[in-house]
Amino acid sequence: ANLAASVGGVMDSVKFTLSASQGRGHKMKLRVKPGPDPAPGREEKTRFLSEEELMAATYSPSKNWIEVGSGRHGKVLVEVLHCDGLPNCDPGGGVVGQKTTAFVSIVMEDSVVQTDTIPSCCSPQWMPWTRRAFVCNRLHPLSSVYVGVFHYDPVNPLGHRGIGRVALNLQQFRPNHVYLLKYNLYNSAVYSDRAPMGSITLRLRIDQPPGTEKALLLEAIKPLPQMQINVKKRKSLAVVKYTCYGQHPEDRFDIAALKSQAQEMMDLVQGAKYALVDAAKSLVFWRGQVSFGKVKFPLYSMLAYIGGVYVVERPHLLPSLFFWVIAFCMMASYGHRSHLPSPWYRGRPIADFASAFSNGKLRASASRIKAGEGAKETEGIQQAWQNRVEFDAVAASKKSEMERKVSEVEEAADKSKTSGGARVPQIDPMAMLIPVQQKLEMAIWFPRF
Repeated sequence: ANLAASVGGVMDSVKFTLSASQGRGHKMKLRVKPGPDPAPGREEKTRFLSEEELMAATYSPSKNWIEVGSGRHGKVLVEVLHCDGLPNCDPGGGVVGQKTTAFVSIVMEDSVVQTDTIPSCCSPQWMPWTRRAFVCNRLHPLSSVYVGVFHYDPVNPLGHRGIGRVALNLQQFRPNHVYLLKYNLYNSAVYSDRAPMGSITLRLRIDQPPGTEKALLLEAIKPLPQMQINVKKRKSLAVVKYTCYGQHPEDRFDIAALKSQAQEMMDLVQGAKYALVDAAKSLVFWRGQVSFGKVKFPLYSMLAYIGGVYVVERPHLLPSLFFWVIAFCMMASYGHRSHLPSPWYRGRPIADFASAFSNGKLRASASRIKAGEGAKETEGIQQAWQNRVEFDAVAASKKSEMERKVSEVEEAADKSKTSGGARVPQIDPMAMLIPVQQKLEMAIWFPRF
């Protein structure tokens, strides 16, 4: 059976190649995978399509929807459209014409679904008549959707090969809006130096009945329930685990994953340090913090100054000041995020939550996110952040080198004293000025700002 499947896959690739080579004056058409539209009168018309027709068919509305899940807090509609640039996972490396045989697995709460398998294609496209559209009934407002791309391998007893995965945070999306999303695929979420394994394009919509926003906000306060997914095969269990956790599951020890998590924690600590330093400079030097039109005012510095002066004369208000500082930091952090150039890094508007609590529904919004909106500005911010990290790393390395030289000088001086003057060590006289240089550097650091 496996041999027959392999031969069939090779014949599929041969048919694909032969059908693509047409005579002069003819438009090249490609064979539709996994098959044509089974609707009456559509089979012959959709057996071969041009690249433009394939792309148009890919983005057309899906015809078959599969509903899963047992939730009652709205529905999440996900359509798998296409993948691009997947690695060739065929054991033969494509020597005999075979390529990656891809399928997509989606896990949300207590349900798992899979798309049709696209044979021998590193950039598969799922047609609207295939199994690609799913309706997931949501149990909890804070649930996420996990998407994994796999290479179908019927021979390997360990399971199908995972290519990459992505986790969708549904809090980024407004209900009753259609989103066309493109994500890079990664093997795991814990590697800082990971490389993308292709990309996937999805279409997503959250259907939420009007007037239920307040109930959803109150439901979000409750903890996430523990989910259990039951599958019949061991391979299916491996697919679910990879989709949720990636290449390195959380229930197994992995030294590489541990190192990556430690590095990620160090990056978070460093980011927190940068944020505190920048916030302190902004408050102390009364820099522009809140925009009113084209002018920025130091509103946070004014509030901090007034609050400090008021509490100095009333020490009994120190506990209240402590909690006010927490709220103040949260508002400042939200204000910073709300002004980021990319809409995907911004938080939900506070007016949405206020409207949900007061009126029981969200504000009417007809916002449209353009393709690549704020991408260049975000890349510039990330590059500036990376330059800052590299600059601090170089400065730390130089400081460590200077401390090492000072230590060598002190050790050489101690040895010359204990030797009774029998041998004079070769000491660089300029190195003795290193402590003076360090003190001068500390002295001029504050006036620079």
